[in-house]
Amino acid sequence: MKILEKYIAQSVILSSLVILACLIGIFSFFSFIENLSEDNSVSGLMAFLETTLELPGLVFDLMPVAALIGALLALGGLTENHELVVIRMAGGAKSYIFKTVLKSASVLVIIALIVGELLAPVCQNISSQMNSRSSDSVIQNQRIWTKEGQTFVSIGSLPSDCHLNNIKLHKFSDRGVLEESTSAKNGYCIKNGWELNDVETTFFDGDASRVERAEVLVWATEIDPNLFGMLGLDPEKLGLADLWVYVNYAKQNAQNSQKWAQAFWARLVHPFTIYFMVFLAFPIILMSSRSNPLGRVVFVGVCLGLGFYVVNELSSSFGIAFNLDPIFTSLSPSALLLIIGAWLNYRTR
Repeated sequence: MKILEKYIAQSVILSSLVILACLIGIFSFFSFIENLSEDNSVSGLMAFLETTLELPGLVFDLMPVAALIGALLALGGLTENHELVVIRMAGGAKSYIFKTVLKSASVLVIIALIVGELLAPVCQNISSQMNSRSSDSVIQNQRIWTKEGQTFVSIGSLPSDCHLNNIKLHKFSDRGVLEESTSAKNGYCIKNGWELNDVETTFFDGDASRVERAEVLVWATEIDPNLFGMLGLDPEKLGLADLWVYVNYAKQNAQNSQKWAQAFWARLVHPFTIYFMVFLAFPIILMSSRSNPLGRVVFVGVCLGLGFYVVNELSSSFGIAFNLDPIFTSLSPSALLLIIGAWLNYRTR
């Protein structure tokens, strides 16, 4: 029985990884075209490097779809060659095969976690630094905003976590009246804050205002330099630890953390979706052995997998757009998938 278990697990894992490679190839091609078309000054080599650095994020995002299609192809191949019949005659009950398939999904979950939690954040950080160094205009129209107390901070670009460009500080009173507005060409982190260069500060007192200029000004702040680096990155590609840090920071400073909280819960639920996909594949294959041709059932399963991917993305977008509960919007697609899988498993008993 151990040999049979190993054979089934290897079939599911290898099929899923092959499908994952195919999906990554397709998505990477369109990503490469998009990177080329975003800026005419971007060279083919730079676009290729950016696309390569996006691969870990694609592995994490597409693993559930690859797990469903891979499990369908592996189990479908065993069914078509009557190998599942032989396995069951050798003593492998449905529950045994089902548990074996779910165990194989654990390997895919581990791969997704390693790539998504360790490689993807590092690659995104490298990509962000490459873009900042190549051209400040990449981020000029997407200023990074944060808040500390009554001071609103705006950053133009981040060449590195310890180097900021085009800095603006707007300090308000408790009544919401603008008191100071400071702009600096750049800044570098020091022990207890930031050293700002080429500074111009405007002080407001009613209808009157005065301007002071300084070559160097120390901005005392408790904002972690690493936080600015996170603010310039795509939250969907950050690790759980980084997302949790910013969500807590935003709550402490009364900031809107919807986008980050949505990304945190979606990332937390995502690995379990791989189990749900494999859970869904098993009854679909069992149904194919009764009345429906295998090819049609596999096609339906593929459509379900891609449909789930689209619904999952839409759910996150709607959650951010309409300020919905991030836990609800993250769990809803997976819960729906689990219900469908449970219903199909009940029908195939």
